[in-house]
Amino acid sequence: MINRIGNNNHLLNNTIDKKKDKTPSFSDTLEKYIESVNNDQIAAQDSITKFLKGETKDVHSTIISIEKAEVSLQMMLQLRNKVIQGYQEIMRIQV
Repeated sequence: MINRIGNNNHLLNNTIDKKKDKTPSFSDTLEKYIESVNNDQIAAQDSITKFLKGETKDVHSTIISIEKAEVSLQMMLQLRNKVIQGYQEIMRIQV
């Protein structure tokens, strides 16, 4: 009986390890988000360049890409502010 319990223990460890592998870390998530914001900025810059060169006459898509880049940058700045605020709050905790 005890042998069977011991044998099932490796199943539990494998399940826990698989769950850990599937969840991305905070730094991975943050890195992907920063990359996404950077891509939005590059896309907006490309859209502006194409519009100024006359390659496209679609003002609406140009403005939308600019606004998308601006909103994603503002959200990233707010995220940064919240992370800094959380860090400062943790540093104020007296042990």
